[in-house]
Amino acid sequence: MDWKVAARACFFVLFRVFVVCNEKHAWGTRDKKGFVLERVQKGLLVLASVRMGSIFSFLRVVQVSTSIMSRHLITYDRRGQDSRLEHEIVNVFGFQNKPGLFVHWGVYESGQTWAARNAAVRLQQNCGRFAIFLHGYDFSFKNTAREWLQANLGIPKDCRKDMIPMYLPFSHKPMLIIDHADDVLKHYGGKELVLSFQELGIPVLCLVRSWENALDLHNRGCQLLGAPGFSRWTESELLELYNTLPREIQDKCNHNKKAIVECAVLSGSPGILWHDAQLNAKPSMHRARLMDAEWKNGIRALNGEDMQGVTGRFPDKNGTFHWD
Repeated sequence: MDWKVAARACFFVLFRVFVVCNEKHAWGTRDKKGFVLERVQKGLLVLASVRMGSIFSFLRVVQVSTSIMSRHLITYDRRGQDSRLEHEIVNVFGFQNKPGLFVHWGVYESGQTWAARNAAVRLQQNCGRFAIFLHGYDFSFKNTAREWLQANLGIPKDCRKDMIPMYLPFSHKPMLIIDHADDVLKHYGGKELVLSFQELGIPVLCLVRSWENALDLHNRGCQLLGAPGFSRWTESELLELYNTLPREIQDKCNHNKKAIVECAVLSGSPGILWHDAQLNAKPSMHRARLMDAEWKNGIRALNGEDMQGVTGRFPDKNGTFHWD
C-alpha cells in the first residue's frame, strides 16, 4: 500500500475520534448513523475543492460546523405561560425534515419572541432539532443578505465564498428562526432575503409584526405558519397570564385590573398587559384600538382580500408607528 494512502487513512481515523469528542461536548449526545451521513455529505460538498485529499479544507469545514453548533446551542430553560404559537412551531417543525420557508405575523407585543424562544428550547431538547435563533434587529448589517446570514450564523470571512450548507450540522436537523425579521426585510428587501434562505436548504421561519411584510414574503412563496390572526390572545388567556404575575405586581395594580385587562383584550397582546400591570400604568385605549385595527386589517390582507389603499399603521412595513 502506498505510504501516502496509509498515512491519510490513519489521519482520518484519528480525526474522526477528535470530531466525535468535540461534537459530543457541543451537543451532549450523538446519533452514530447521523454522524456518518453528515460526514459523507460534507465530504461530497468539499470534494471539488479538496482535490485528491488536501485535508485542510475538510478540517476547516468540520471546525466551522462545530463552532456554529457551540455558538447557537440553547442553554437557557423554557419560561412563562404556554402559547398557541409555541405549540404550533413545535408541531410543524419538530419532526419535519424537508426544507421550506415560513412566515408568521402578529402585531406589536403579541408575544412572538417569547413563544419562539420557548419553542426553540423544546425543539432542541425534546425533538433533537438544532434550532438556530437569530434576531433581525442585529444591526451588524453586511453588503448582502447572504453576508448577513453568514456573519450571524458564525461563518468566518475566509469561508464566505463557499456554499452555506457546507457548514450546517445536518445530522441534527437544523432550522432557522429569525425574530423581528422586519428589520432585515427593510434593509435587504424580500426578494434578496428569500433567495438567501432558499440557498440554506433547511426550514426557515420569519417572525414579523407588519402584515405588509408578511404579505410580501407570502407572495414570494413563504408559507403562513398558522391562520392569519392565529396568535391573537383571547380574554381567557390574558386573564390566566394576569394571574401568573408576581403577587406584588397584582397587589399594586388590582384597583386598575379591569381597565388593564380590557385594554389588553382589545389589543390582543400579552405584552401590553405585562407592561401596564408592571408599571401600574394608565391603559391606553387609543393604542389598543390601533392594535385591534391592525389585527383586523392584517387578517383581511393575508386571507386574500383586496387591500388597495390600506397600509399598515402600527407599525407600517418600515417599522414606523402611526398614532393618528
